[in-house]
Amino acid sequence: MTRAFLLPLLAATFSLQVRAAELAAPVPVAEASSLTTVSPHPHLSWQEVAGADSYRIRIEGPGDAAGTVVEDSVHSVIRWFVVAKPMAAGNYRWRVRAERDDGSAGPWSAASNLSVIEPARTFEVTPDMPVAEVRRIAREAAASPSARIRLAKGSYRWDAGYQQAVFAWKGAQNLILEGSGAEISLTDPSSQLLHLDGCRGVVIRDLKTSHEPTPYSALEVLAVDPGGDWFEGRVLAGFSGERYPREVNQFFVYAVAPDDFMKKHPDRPGHVYLAWDRTRSIAPGVFRFHTRETAERGAMAQLRPGDRALACYRRWPLNLMSGCRDVAWSGVVGGISEGALYMGGDNTDIKFLGLVQKSQGAFFPSAPGWVTGNDRRGPWIEGCEWQGMTDDGPNITGNSYLIDRSEGATSFEVSTGPGYQTSAWQAGDEILFWNPLDGRPLAETRVATASREGSRIKFTVGSPVAGLSPGRDLAVHTHVYNLSTQNRQLVIRGNRLTGGRRFGFNVKAIGALIDRNRFHDIASCAVYLENEPTGWEGIVNRDVVIQDNFMTGCGYDAHSRHLQRANIHVNTWHPGRGLEETEWTGNRNILIRRNTIENWSGIAIGIDNADGVRLRDNAIRNPSALAADEVKVHERTTRVQR
Repeated sequence: MTRAFLLPLLAATFSLQVRAAELAAPVPVAEASSLTTVSPHPHLSWQEVAGADSYRIRIEGPGDAAGTVVEDSVHSVIRWFVVAKPMAAGNYRWRVRAERDDGSAGPWSAASNLSVIEPARTFEVTPDMPVAEVRRIAREAAASPSARIRLAKGSYRWDAGYQQAVFAWKGAQNLILEGSGAEISLTDPSSQLLHLDGCRGVVIRDLKTSHEPTPYSALEVLAVDPGGDWFEGRVLAGFSGERYPREVNQFFVYAVAPDDFMKKHPDRPGHVYLAWDRTRSIAPGVFRFHTRETAERGAMAQLRPGDRALACYRRWPLNLMSGCRDVAWSGVVGGISEGALYMGGDNTDIKFLGLVQKSQGAFFPSAPGWVTGNDRRGPWIEGCEWQGMTDDGPNITGNSYLIDRSEGATSFEVSTGPGYQTSAWQAGDEILFWNPLDGRPLAETRVATASREGSRIKFTVGSPVAGLSPGRDLAVHTHVYNLSTQNRQLVIRGNRLTGGRRFGFNVKAIGALIDRNRFHDIASCAVYLENEPTGWEGIVNRDVVIQDNFMTGCGYDAHSRHLQRANIHVNTWHPGRGLEETEWTGNRNILIRRNTIENWSGIAIGIDNADGVRLRDNAIRNPSALAADEVKVHERTTRVQR
């Protein structure tokens, strides 16, 4: 080999070594450096390393002679890792290192200990047990230092009572609910399977859940008011009554495709809100449904006699979590259930692993509803499947607050929005006061003290905040956002979504990885990064990576195409007037790379009101006859790199 050839090679090698040396070894956070848990799905976390593009995680053991049992990597916007495949009990060691896209890597961290242990006690539940006995066992298990409740395989029909839960745990720790393939039907449609409040280290695995009767009505449209105030429909299957047996906060109708109840009608309205308490029976099995909002009458008037439709009662979750930490839902199969399966708020390190939510029978879709929202870290969603969704797929939302009362310029009281996303603020949380009239921040500060009473939060800040306008009008009065509960470190990877009537994933997060998911026949956006400055659900997406996803047949809904929504859409809800472009009225630092979009309709990738967007190596091919722009960059967007 010649000297002329060797010198450049040696120089390149030296340069690579220097770059690798520049990456420091990650430092595990204190609680992960020596972790003992009953959960077969532990999570690990570490501190950020400057200059890293990704992190590689390696778990070894159990036993000194064992080799690697887990090796994986995540993009550097993420600094935690969840073990999706269940781990056997034993002692393990784990390490992490920082890597760059050019192949260089820093040193491994020092080995940290990880121990998965068996619960101290085991309780057995059988299908013939009454609910009262099951609840007694649940209380005894929760009082133990750690416990497993094992359901014998079989069919369970439980009447939990009006708006009651079978398993109602508050402050419980180190519990495993082992389903063993059990099939659970709740016969009171207002009831819940689990209500978890302030729990830690809980695992729910290997069971199937459903509500009876179903909260949907499959309909044949018989007549439509020309003004769009109502329509009449014959119930083909599902709930048949004037009043659903509990109050709901959403009731809406979708027209479905003529030959497929699992797909939205491409040219008829969808997600039109109905007044749940105004439904009236006009003949056996025939009901009149009324539009809730005057503004939506035009959409309702588009229905035609002979159309088929699905009326959906939503937002009473089959399972509800609030203020929980480290809860894993693993291998849970959702049958026909109310719209929101998992909801609550102020959770941390929630894991959804291998969930299955499929359509049932000829008429009814699945109902994934909102997975979670307003979380401090997470959730982590991996290996799940949703098919034939009523509306959105998992909706990962934040929350907005309005000032109810102030004492001077440093003490305030706020209440949550109309959803279920509760929150408990903490000293040190990052707070933004925001003016909806011009889109400008009034102050960025931190919480000094905080307390919560129900849905009301009282808090103080260290420095006075001027220019506030307290009140309950989202379009006028000062918004308050807790950025520490804006779904930081969200991970959505390796999931499959097929046949959704609106969005696939609807995301609001600070630091998110949306990686290696597959989307088929989603009516609107497969991935929707939504900034909602005039609603209740959060304000900004930052530091989001959307990579290596596959989308086919998405964006076919005429309404979505009219709104110029894309297969991948970075978007802001606009209040009907121009807001000043500030860092709080747009999405920031978004990387969209190596995605494949096939047979697409409307727009493939849409960037609306964003700053710092990078598009890299996306494959956009085989457009449908409804295709428009491959990439649509709207006027409020700056700094898009292609």
